[in-house]
Order: sequence, then C-alpha cells, then structure tokens
Amino acid sequence: MILKEYIDYVSAAVKKDAFEDIRNSVKVKTLLAEGNLKQKRMSLENLRSASLQRLSYALQIARAAGIKTPVYNSGLAGGGDPDYPVMLGADGIEKKLAIEKSITDVSKLDADFYNEQSQLEQLRKIVIPNFHFEPFRYQQSPSLPVTKDNPGRSIIILLSALLGGLLCCICIIVRHGMMMYRNVAVNSSSQKFPGS
Repeated sequence: MILKEYIDYVSAAVKKDAFEDIRNSVKVKTLLAEGNLKQKRMSLENLRSASLQRLSYALQIARAAGIKTPVYNSGLAGGGDPDYPVMLGADGIEKKLAIEKSITDVSKLDADFYNEQSQLEQLRKIVIPNFHFEPFRYQQSPSLPVTKDNPGRSIIILLSALLGGLLCCICIIVRHGMMMYRNVAVNSSSQKFPGS
C-alpha cells in the first residue's frame, strides 16, 4: 500500500516535470524565433532606409548633372555605381524612389523572413495537452542546488603537498638520527680502544 502510494506520487511528479520541460522548451524556441524575427525586421528596415537615402542622393546628383533620362551605355541602361544609380537619370530614379517608398512592409523584400515567420506561427500553434503515460523511472532527479560529494581538486593538491612535506621532514630527521647514531658509535668505540 505504501509502495503504491509512493509510486503514484513519484509518477505524478515525473509526469509534471516532463510536461513542464516540454512546454518550457517550446516557449524558449518561440521566444528565440520572435527575437530573431524582430532583429531581422529591424535589419531590413535599416537596409531600406539606407537604400532610400542613397536613391535620394542619386536623384540630387542626377539633377545637378542634368541627366534627365536614362543614359545608355553599350546598349544597356543603368550601368555605373549600384549604390548611386545616376545613370538611370532623374526620371528613372524618381520612379524607382516612388516604388521603394510605396513598399510599406519590409518583410516583402526577403523570402527568408516569410519562412521564419511561418515557423514562428507554427511554434505558436503548438499546444501540449496533458496525456497519460507511464514513467519508466521512479526516482526523481535531484533538484537544484546539487553539490559534489567528493573533495575539490585544490583540497587534494594541498593535502598532497602537506603529506609530501611531512614525509620529507621525517626522512631528513631519520637520516640525521642515523648519522648521529653512527657518530656516537664510532666515538664510543674509539674511546674504548685508545691504543688501536
């Protein structure tokens, strides 16, 4: 009876954790996709405003140069600098500028933006219902904070250094004691036999 209650309790906790993990991962992916989409929209708006500014500069240059109609270069129109298309002439640049200004939604200029937007819509439509499943583990994972049971690397190094120093001191003391013992033994034997 107690075991069954424990298993039911742990099963409910495992199910709850599993559903929360799935929902959180979907939420995080949705937030990331929204952030990427906002950043891409800002980038497209910046590119569009820079393009409009360049076109207005090109229009001023074309008017100052007196170029009214497109200049044909080897049978091709629109040659020259792509950033400042002065070769289109004032009429061509005005028309291009009017077309660029008529585009109010910058996302229409980029196909990848539509793909990311559709992925975001699909992420928003995801609903994770609570359904029944049997957990295969009956032990809950540890909750934060989890601490290590083993000692840290710095403590092991410090203890090793202390133990090494202690062993060196013991070896030196024993060696010194042996030398003192030999000196005492040699001195006492020479005093016993002074004539030899």
